[in-house]
Amino acid sequence: MASLRGKCRAERPFLPVTERVGAAHLSSVGADGVLLEPRLVVKPGTSICGIRHWVTDSENAERNTVAAIATDFCRNGMTRIRAPVYAKRYVGIVEHCPNPDENWYITGAELRRKPEGPAPEGMEIITLPHGRYREFLHISRVHPFRLTWNDVQDLYASIFCEWMPSHREELSGQWHLEFVDLASAREDYGEFRVLVPVV
Repeated sequence: MASLRGKCRAERPFLPVTERVGAAHLSSVGADGVLLEPRLVVKPGTSICGIRHWVTDSENAERNTVAAIATDFCRNGMTRIRAPVYAKRYVGIVEHCPNPDENWYITGAELRRKPEGPAPEGMEIITLPHGRYREFLHISRVHPFRLTWNDVQDLYASIFCEWMPSHREELSGQWHLEFVDLASAREDYGEFRVLVPVV
């Protein structure tokens, strides 16, 4: 017992206090999901190691491309990354292009510390600055990688066409993040987080 107390004192675990979520804080999104009222978070500078892909909305609609490459990365790419922060947390970086129907999409994992060497073959390391983000949490009755492109489009419409224009915040970069915690995902439950850098 004494060693557990000492460990807690040394690590000083952060215990978040979250307000109760009521119906007023939820909005229906997609075929079978809800979006929680977004919260403002501050994220320290981060390095993400991953694989870059060129993805178009038309290809995504036809083949559900992003879900396929994210699943493949979690099965085959994640194990090649040295010192990820979480072995079961997937991070996607969406880099916005002049044509809104086209994006660079990086399937990746967050690194525990500043990279000490080059990325594994076929991968790259992207460093994101310290900053403020709006965190949008989408909860659905399916595994996050089974969301269809239509579901994700509905989610993005709620964020970028409805919520962002009606508030005083603007994008602080031409990119945003997607987080999936695979440790909590099940076939009938999924949490899909979108973090948008804001000013």
